[in-house]
Amino acid sequence: MAGITPTCNNCSDTHYLTYSSTCALCSVNVPNCVTCLQDGFGGAHCTSCASTYYASDDHLCSKCSSLVPNCDTCKQNGWRAATCLSCLPTYVATDGSTCRLCSSQVSRCVDCVQFNGYGTKCTSCDTGYYPSTNTNCALCSSTITHCASCSGSGTPTCLTCDVTFYTPTGSSCLPCYHVDPNCYACNNAQQCTTCNYGYYVNATYHICTLQPACTVSNCKTCLTTDGTTCTVCNDFFTLTNAGKNC
Repeated sequence: MAGITPTCNNCSDTHYLTYSSTCALCSVNVPNCVTCLQDGFGGAHCTSCASTYYASDDHLCSKCSSLVPNCDTCKQNGWRAATCLSCLPTYVATDGSTCRLCSSQVSRCVDCVQFNGYGTKCTSCDTGYYPSTNTNCALCSSTITHCASCSGSGTPTCLTCDVTFYTPTGSSCLPCYHVDPNCYACNNAQQCTTCNYGYYVNATYHICTLQPACTVSNCKTCLTTDGTTCTVCNDFFTLTNAGKNC
């Protein structure tokens, strides 16, 4: 009939009926609420909340972690109860009511995810280890000799090697003397960073250069790159003239 404004009597489950007969989102009445039921007084009873919350009361959504410590997401499971679905990083849900450290499920595991229900799949391990299977952290060096740190699972990629080795491809570690015969330590860019005794690293070419003979009388130690500049004199002598005399 003309001139009559329709009145809403019922709203969808994500809305509730206000005193003014309009539909408002459940979250307006209860923060973080997703679905609700009409309470008959212009308000609503919350029945489910956003993924990281659960309905702990008719008018309250509480963090999942307040019910299960370290729980991230949960699902409403009856009145004022919830089942934990997933946990915060470095934790895993071993059942619907417990989050445990990944390292308690897999030795040396740093982070993990749930697998096949409430099983555990390790995704990262302590430095020097990698997830060789879902439930095992293996030494990087057990797969790639002299590998100190690696990434990936199953077949890892070496990131860094022991101090006297480098990895050009991530699949093997080679000795630094391949970079320079007198190189002691080097990086993956095949640049020498430390030379054997009697040599110094050439800053331009990153190779090892023979140290010049120290020509300053009574000098104990000269600059590695300059045999005419003393840095430490013998006992009972004093450094003078900007290192040119002792």
